[in-house]
Amino acid sequence: MSGIARGAMQGAADAVPFSTRRPVEGRPYGLGKRLFYGITWAFWTIVALAGGILLVTSGDMVGLLIILVGLGFGYYDYTIWTYRARRLWFIY
Repeated sequence: MSGIARGAMQGAADAVPFSTRRPVEGRPYGLGKRLFYGITWAFWTIVALAGGILLVTSGDMVGLLIILVGLGFGYYDYTIWTYRARRLWFIY
């Protein structure tokens, strides 16, 4: 009897009438845009991290802020490459 009750409880949990996740209807942007924006953000990530490290090693503590900004750039670049970015921002 315990097997029947356990199965009934699992079946009840599967019969949720609605879902909190949105259905995936394709990619929000194409491969060309992803390549362009991904490479652009990767470039600015490298520039910010290299500049921040250079500033920190020369004794300027503003470099720590630049490194944090570079890490933010890198995270956004990661979201672009994994199709998790909701919008594509262009920075020049």
